[in-house]
Amino acid sequence: METPDAMVVPRRADIDWLRIGAVLLLVPFHTARVFDTWEPFYAKSPETSLEMAILFIATCGAWHMPLLFLLAGASSWPALGVRGRKGYLRERTRRLLLPLIFCVLVVVAPQSYFGALTHGNFSGGYLEWYPRQFLTLGPDGDLSGYKGGFTPGHLWFVLFLYVYACLSLPLLLWLRGDAGRRFTAGLAKWVEKPGRFWLMPVPLMLAQALPDLGGKNIPYYLIFFLTGYVLLSEPGLEEAVDRRKKPALIAGLVSLVAVLAAWYFKFHRTYGLEIPFAILYEGVAAWCLVVAALSYGKGLREFRPPWLRHLAEGAYPFYILHQTIIIIIAYQVVQWGLNIWLAFCLITALSCMATAGLYWCGVRPFNGTRLLFGMKPKP
Repeated sequence: METPDAMVVPRRADIDWLRIGAVLLLVPFHTARVFDTWEPFYAKSPETSLEMAILFIATCGAWHMPLLFLLAGASSWPALGVRGRKGYLRERTRRLLLPLIFCVLVVVAPQSYFGALTHGNFSGGYLEWYPRQFLTLGPDGDLSGYKGGFTPGHLWFVLFLYVYACLSLPLLLWLRGDAGRRFTAGLAKWVEKPGRFWLMPVPLMLAQALPDLGGKNIPYYLIFFLTGYVLLSEPGLEEAVDRRKKPALIAGLVSLVAVLAAWYFKFHRTYGLEIPFAILYEGVAAWCLVVAALSYGKGLREFRPPWLRHLAEGAYPFYILHQTIIIIIAYQVVQWGLNIWLAFCLITALSCMATAGLYWCGVRPFNGTRLLFGMKPKP
């Protein structure tokens, strides 16, 4: 078994840039949920837009969270190499579990409160609501919190990452050993054979048949997490995938456009094609667009301006804060009767500025808040 500090690769700027971009994209994505025609949300506009839902939610939904899980898996390769098994678990607990507990109780809770107000399930103050509703399940008995009640909110991503890190650790360690290295090297040679690259989304398609937890498929996202780890561990495999980035991008875009057109014109229901289009969306489109993003993102590998470190450091607390800020602002803005696209742009801009300001002035400067938001302490 490899010891700490062995098989360590330098921090990759392209991974940082992709993560920063994916986190920033969450602001318009979750703002569009306020105007979504398909599902409820914590704050909801009386006017909704199918076009906005297609443009921001459905377009990003195929590849956005899968990319974040893949990047998390890729980051686990050097982290485990530097820290070893015990250090990796300690670091994951500090970075994931502690912020998860604190931020669900403090940062996420206001989202559920505004959800209860939006859907008419409560009319009092926040301090009166918190012990009554947030410490119980919502009226629908689910964990979404859209109508009030306990919810992990958007921090389900952090919860899943912590579970993946703990449960998959034996496999991650095995992949660092001799047998695991032989396996990944063999996988790289297997992918080189013509046509086999296109078989790689098959596990994602099979995972869709498994039951969800709170609307989230645990095995599905685990595949992306492990894929990121394996890709970074085996340069030959990553190079084999890189060589197919152009056809992957084309296939991903064609698949995505086909699904979006079906959803927009509703002919998938007319011809009973819900399952095939779901497989195409979460299988082919997701896989192809994620690996294309990773491959084309390597163009930023050597772009290391001095401020990249600050952006990379702030991406995680920005992720934690952004959705609560969006809900607080959107709850007010949707009552102003603005044009729907003007309201969308205003909420997006104000949320970006408020989230960045709260992070910069309220989280970043203090070691106590840095700890609670998963950041390293200041020297």
